[in-house]
Amino acid sequence: MESRQFSNFIGIDVSKDKIDVFSSSDGKCFQIANDVKNISKVFKKNDNSNAYIVLENTGGYERKCLDTLIGLNFTIHRTDNRRAKNFMKSLKCDAKTDIVDAQKLSRYGRDRHKELSIYMQQTENQEKLRELSLYLHDLKKTRATERTRLQSPGCVSLKNFINQTIDGLNASISMVEAEIDRILKNDTKLQAKIELLCGYKGIAKTIAVKILAFMPELGTLDRREATALAGLAPIANDSGKKSGYRKTRGGRPLVKQSMFLIALSACRSSGKIKTYYESLLARGKKKMVALTACMRKIVVQINAILRDGYIKTK
Repeated sequence: MESRQFSNFIGIDVSKDKIDVFSSSDGKCFQIANDVKNISKVFKKNDNSNAYIVLENTGGYERKCLDTLIGLNFTIHRTDNRRAKNFMKSLKCDAKTDIVDAQKLSRYGRDRHKELSIYMQQTENQEKLRELSLYLHDLKKTRATERTRLQSPGCVSLKNFINQTIDGLNASISMVEAEIDRILKNDTKLQAKIELLCGYKGIAKTIAVKILAFMPELGTLDRREATALAGLAPIANDSGKKSGYRKTRGGRPLVKQSMFLIALSACRSSGKIKTYYESLLARGKKKMVALTACMRKIVVQINAILRDGYIKTK
C-alpha cells in the first residue's frame, strides 16, 4: 500500500439502479443513479488527491461506478466481501440500510486502508478472460455433477435427458474455450504471460489461463502480498505456551486450487519443489503442511517470473 495520506474516506454501497455514498470529510450521505453520467457529474466535484474510496463488490453492478472513478483518478479498494462484512459486524450496529452500509464501508476504509489492496484497472481483454474463465469453471462443475448423476441407480429413467444436458454442456464448454483462445491470440501481452507460465514445470495452458484470469496482479506484487492474495499466508494460532497449527484462510479459491494442482504435480516429479517437499516431510511436517508450503513457494516464483519476464534456470 502506498504511503499517501488520506483525509476523506468514502464508502459506496452498490445496487443495480443506484449507489449510496457516505463521505467522512463532511459526514454527508447521498444517493444517485448507478449510471456513468450521474457518477461522473457528482465525483468530478470531489478532490481525488486525499480521497480513499471503498466500493462494495457486487459481482458486476459496481462496474460502471468503478470504471468512472478510475477514470477520475480516485484511489479505490474493491471489497473482499467476507472481510468487509466481518468488520461491519464488529461495529455492533444492528441497523441494515444501504446508507448505513455506506457509512460502515467508509469506516472500514478509515481503519484498515493501510493494509487493503488498491484496485488495479484491467484491460478489456483481461476482464473478458476473467468472466469467460469463471463461466467455464461453472460449466465444468455442472458437467461433473451431471456425470455423477448419470451413475446414480435412481436416475435410470433420466439417462437420455442427462446425456442431452451433458452434450449441451460439452458444446458450451468448447465455444467458451474457443473464445478464450481467440482473445489470447489477439492479445500479445496476455499470450506472452501464458507462454511464460507454461514454461514453469507443472503448469499447463488451462492452469495458466486460470492464474492470469483470477490473479491478474501477479508480477506487480511483493512476495508477502502474492501469498496473502492467493490465500496461502499461514495464520498464527498461538496462545500462551501453546503453538497451534497454522492454517491458511481466505484468498482467491480458484487460484488456490490451481496452486494445489501445480504443487501436487511438482511434488510427484523431479525438481527443486519435490526436494523441498521431501525435506519438509523429513523434518516431521504433515503432508498437507508441506504441500501448502510448496504452494506458497510456487506462487512467489510465478510472481517473480511474470515480474522479470523470464524463468531463472539457477
